[in-house]
Amino acid sequence: MLQMDNELEQGPEFQDFEDEDTLQQKQEEKLQAFGYSMSKTRDEWIRARYSAGLDKRWREDVDQYESKDPANRAAAQMMQSVEQGYPVTVSNAQPHRSTVYIGITRQKTNTAEARLADIMIPMGDRNFGIEPTPDPELSAMLDSTAPAVDPSTGQPVIDPETGQPMDESTIASHVHQMAADRAKAMEDLIDDQLLECDYNAELRKMIHDSSLYGTGVLKGPIVTNRVRKAWMPMTDATGQSVQTLEFVQETTPASFRVDPRNVWPDPACGDSIHNGKGIFERERVTAKQVRDLVKQPGFMKDQLRKVLEEGPKSSATMEEVSDQENNQDIMKRRYEMWTYWGEVNHDDLQAAGVDAGEDDPLRTITGCVIFINSRINNRD
Repeated sequence: MLQMDNELEQGPEFQDFEDEDTLQQKQEEKLQAFGYSMSKTRDEWIRARYSAGLDKRWREDVDQYESKDPANRAAAQMMQSVEQGYPVTVSNAQPHRSTVYIGITRQKTNTAEARLADIMIPMGDRNFGIEPTPDPELSAMLDSTAPAVDPSTGQPVIDPETGQPMDESTIASHVHQMAADRAKAMEDLIDDQLLECDYNAELRKMIHDSSLYGTGVLKGPIVTNRVRKAWMPMTDATGQSVQTLEFVQETTPASFRVDPRNVWPDPACGDSIHNGKGIFERERVTAKQVRDLVKQPGFMKDQLRKVLEEGPKSSATMEEVSDQENNQDIMKRRYEMWTYWGEVNHDDLQAAGVDAGEDDPLRTITGCVIFINSRINNRD
């Protein structure tokens, strides 16, 4: 009886512990189901693009740019196998004469690329400009009567130079000058941010892709964290002025070129990707880069730890549709990190620990989902 009483006394605590573990296990199962659902959608979109023939056409574009015909491409693959120590045998192999491939595609592509770069990135000048509208919204503060009245205070607007009330024409001139100054300040700020993220270099890469594949992808602006060193003045214990080195963390916008072969939009979007559900992007990352994700806010440490314990796992669909050059051993030792931007299911967000509010079929929920090895890694 004493032993039974002790078990009865410990029963509720033990039951609560079991309930907590059960809830955590169910949460893990929902999160894993979310990852498999995203992987399934990704594979469907990969097969849809491959079936449309875009990947084959892009590979042919690269071969033409590099002056490779089918015979040279096969020979290059055989030479790589020989260098790696694998025997090469071809059934019913017939001797053939050497072929000459006239590489005019590279010349034409480089000419088009240079022309586009001259137009889009002019030397010594900005490729954008900001000017106020002919009727700035700031002029809404004007009143039809003279002298002009500030609607916020109800008092006549005073000219800081003369100290006299300003009439409508005078204040209109000041408003236009104020709008022009603000537009110029915004233009300088944008130019500084583009210079910091090396925007022109990324834009040139995108122009090269556009000339080579007929498609270019430029991602951004996205938020990036940057650590900057700065010498700050301070006073020491003796009252003397000294300089100390401080590390300042800044959040700045940035844009990056993305290889179009690593981007898969919704195949149901038609002629515009904006009509689709979302878009997938693939990145090859090392184990060090996976560990560095822990330092970024929004990533789940437990999921990243499981990814590192599992090791790199490539998508079986990608291996089916990729050519031999993209399936080298060195690439297989890297992780495939997939990023999805687009519509996300309400229940899937709840499983990832995101408070998505009430579920409403008329409400569209968009988000960014990052997963490796079919494991969801972020909750922001």
